[in-house]
Amino acid sequence: MNAKEAADRRFDARFKVSTPVFVRLDGKQIAQCRARNLSASGVFLDSKSLGLAPGQEVELVFSIEMGKTVKLHRRSAQVVYVKSGGTGLTFRSRSLPQGAVSGG
Repeated sequence: MNAKEAADRRFDARFKVSTPVFVRLDGKQIAQCRARNLSASGVFLDSKSLGLAPGQEVELVFSIEMGKTVKLHRRSAQVVYVKSGGTGLTFRSRSLPQGAVSGG
């Protein structure tokens, strides 16, 4: 199975979002971009080239609104695929709270 096929085998619902995301590599911020879809298991970042390769590990920092509360998240993620419109990543742990991502 190639990376594209793996990315298409999603077990969690993905929701369209437009959330700012800071991308960190080796403790240093390398980019700020936007998440275009988000699930409990991964994210697609709308970006020009981040200079990342499949298999590379990064840290993502982003916030999610939950009602009147905004929660900051830091998640380790692994690059699954890179294409001209952005980068698909899978979270290394499934620790987003239940209901943190919704279609609203």
